[in-house]
Amino acid sequence: MTITFGSALIPMTIKIKRKQWPLHMILIGSFLLVMISIVSAFILLINHHYQFLYEEKGRQLTHAFNRHVHAEIENLLTEPMLFNQFFRSHLQEEFLFQHADLSSIETLQQSLFQEYVPYIPQVSVLSYGDEQGRYAGIRRNQDGTTNIMIKDQRTKDALVIFEGNQITSRQRLVMEDYDLHLRPFYQPLQDHPVPSWSSLYVNQDERMEVTVTHMLPFFDTEAQFAGVSAVDVSLYGLQEHLRKDEILRSGGGVIYVVDHQWNLVAHSGQEPWIHVKDETGELIFEKATTINHPLINHSAKHMIHQEVRAGEAFSVAHPTTPYYAIYAPLTDKHLPPWQVIVALPEESLMGAVKEQQHHTLYLVLGLILLVTGLSLWFLKRIVTPIQQTSKAAKKIAAGHWNVDLPATRSIVTETHQLLTSFQQMMVSLQQSFEKLENSKQQYQDLFNDKSEELKRAMSELIDREKLASLGGLVAGVSHEINTPLGTSISSVSYISHQTEKVLRQLEDSRLTEEGLYGYFHDLQESLKLLENNLERSAHLVNSFKEIAVNQNIESPQSFQLKTLINNVILSLRHEYKHQQHQFQVDCPEDLWIHSYPGVYSQILTNLVMNSIIHGLSDHSSGLITIKAAIKHGTLQIVYGDNGSGLTEEVKKNIFEPFFTTKRGKGSSGLGMSIVHNLVTQKLKGSIRCNGQVSQGVLFHIEAPVQHT
Repeated sequence: MTITFGSALIPMTIKIKRKQWPLHMILIGSFLLVMISIVSAFILLINHHYQFLYEEKGRQLTHAFNRHVHAEIENLLTEPMLFNQFFRSHLQEEFLFQHADLSSIETLQQSLFQEYVPYIPQVSVLSYGDEQGRYAGIRRNQDGTTNIMIKDQRTKDALVIFEGNQITSRQRLVMEDYDLHLRPFYQPLQDHPVPSWSSLYVNQDERMEVTVTHMLPFFDTEAQFAGVSAVDVSLYGLQEHLRKDEILRSGGGVIYVVDHQWNLVAHSGQEPWIHVKDETGELIFEKATTINHPLINHSAKHMIHQEVRAGEAFSVAHPTTPYYAIYAPLTDKHLPPWQVIVALPEESLMGAVKEQQHHTLYLVLGLILLVTGLSLWFLKRIVTPIQQTSKAAKKIAAGHWNVDLPATRSIVTETHQLLTSFQQMMVSLQQSFEKLENSKQQYQDLFNDKSEELKRAMSELIDREKLASLGGLVAGVSHEINTPLGTSISSVSYISHQTEKVLRQLEDSRLTEEGLYGYFHDLQESLKLLENNLERSAHLVNSFKEIAVNQNIESPQSFQLKTLINNVILSLRHEYKHQQHQFQVDCPEDLWIHSYPGVYSQILTNLVMNSIIHGLSDHSSGLITIKAAIKHGTLQIVYGDNGSGLTEEVKKNIFEPFFTTKRGKGSSGLGMSIVHNLVTQKLKGSIRCNGQVSQGVLFHIEAPVQHT
C-alpha cells in the first residue's frame, strides 16, 4: 500500500508493506483453532451436563432418602409405643396392679417379652411402676439374655436386679434407696397423666445406658392415676440402626437426629456425642454445630445461618466435599419432637458418572488427535509442493533458469496437471533462452564488423526478451497460486466466523443440539471446499512416507531445564488435586541445554502420570523426586517416587509395549514404552529402572546434550 503526502514544496511518498504469513502457518493455525474450539465446546457441554445431573439427582435422591430415613425412625419409635399400649391394655383390663405383689405382672412381662421383643430389637426394657413405689421390669442384654427387676414386698421394698429371668436366680444389684417417683419415666405423668415420651436420661443401674422412654398412665377403678407402664428405647441402638444404610457406608453420607435446640440425639458417624457428667446421671449433649464431624458440623451451621426451610433439599458448595442436605421434623405428633437431617456428598450421589465422563472425554480427545494428525499429514502434502514451487519460481525470477522440481506424481489431478505444466513451461523457457543465445551469437558473428551501437541495441533487445518471458512466467504462476489460495482463505474465514457464532450461543446458553449438528454439517462442507481448492493448487511435489508428530518436526533449541520441569508439574496439577502428593526438584537454576523441549516434556509427563496411576494409587500423600545435572557432557536425570514399588516381573517388562498391571482399568500399557523410545531414539540416550515392592521406584536417564 502506498500513501502520498504532498505540498507545494516537499512531496513525500511512504510505502507500507503488509505483513505476509507462510501458507502452512495460515492453514495449520486455522485448523488447530477450529479443533481447539471444538474440544472447548465439548468440555463445556460435558461440565454443564454433569452439573445438571448433579442438581437433579441431588434433589431427587435426597428427598427419597429423607423419606426412607423418616419412615425407618418413625417405625423404630412407633413399634415400642404400640408394644407399650398392648402391655398397658392388659394391666388396665385385668387390674393386675391390685394384687398383693407383682408376680402376675412379672409373668405377663416375661410372656410378652419372649413373644414380641425378638421382632422389635430396639426395645431394651419393659417396665411397670405404681403409686405405692413398687416396680417390675424386664430388660434385655446385648448377648440376648434377660434380667428381671423387682421392687415389692418380696424384695423388702428394695430394687433388686436378678441375674436371670426368675426371682429365685442370683441377685446382680440391690438398690435400697431407689425412689421410683423421681425417675424421668414416671415423674412427668404424676403431674400430667397423658401418653408421652420422656426426655433423654441415664438408667440408674450398673449399665448406665442412655435411654428415651415411652410412658403410658393407667388408672384404678375410680379413674384415679395408679401408675405407669413404660418401654425403653436405647439411643445406642438407634445409633447402630442409622449406621446400617448402605449409601452411607459406601459414599460418606450422614444421618443425624437433633432436638429443638440442635442437640444431637443420634447420628450415623463414629464420633461420641453424649457424655455423662457424673454419678448423678446428668447428660451433656454435643451440639450438631460443635461435634467433630465435618459434614454434620458444616451442614448444621449452614441450615442455622441460612434459615433453610424444613423439607426442602438444598445444595452446598463445600470447598472439599460438595453435598446435598435436607432436614424435617418427625411427622407423627405422638413421637418425640425430633428433627432428622440427611446429608449426602457429591460422591454418594454421582457414583462413577464423573469417571465415565472422563473416559468419554479421553475417547473424544483421542479421536480428535487422530483426525488432527491425519489432517496435518494431508495439509502437509498439499502445502509442501506449493512451497517448493514458490521457491523454484523465486529462483527463476532471480535468473537461475536451470531449476529442477522433484518428479512427484500428485494424488490430486489438477495439482499434478499444474505441476506438469509448470515443468513444461520451464523446459520451453530454457529452450527459448537457448535459441535466443544462439541467435545472439549468430548476430554477433554476422554483424561483428558493425558499430558498437548496433551491438548494444542487440544486447538490449535480448535482455528485453528475457524480462518479458520471465514476467509472463511469474504472472502465470502467481495467477495459478492466488486463485485457489484466495478461495481456501475465504473458507477458513467462514469456518472461524461460524465457530465464534457457536461459541457465543454456547456462552449465552442458546446452543441447541440441532444447532450444534448444523454447525458440524457446515464445518464438514467448508472443510470439503477447502480440501478441493487446495487440491487445485497443483503444486504438490513430495508425499509423506509417515505421519508427522511434534517430536519429528520440532527443532532443537535452548531452554532452562528447571523451568520446563516446573511447568510439567504445574500442568498436571489437576491429576493429583485430590491427593497431597509432594514434588522435590533438585536442578540448578542456571542449567540451560540445547535439545528438544517437547521430548523432555513428554518424558516427564509420562513418568509423573505413571507414578500417580500406579505407584501412588493407594497413597493419599506421596513424594516424587526429580534430580538433574550435567556430568561429563551428559545430562543425567534421576526420577523416583515412594510408592508401592515394582515386582521383578514388572521391572523386567516395564518398557514393553502394551504391558500394564491395570488391564481393563483404562491403562493402555504404552506410556513407559513411549518414554523408552523417546530417550533411546530421539535423544540417543539410555534409561534403566530400579525398584522393589513397597520401596518405590527409580528411573535413571542419561542423554548427550549441548550445555549452554
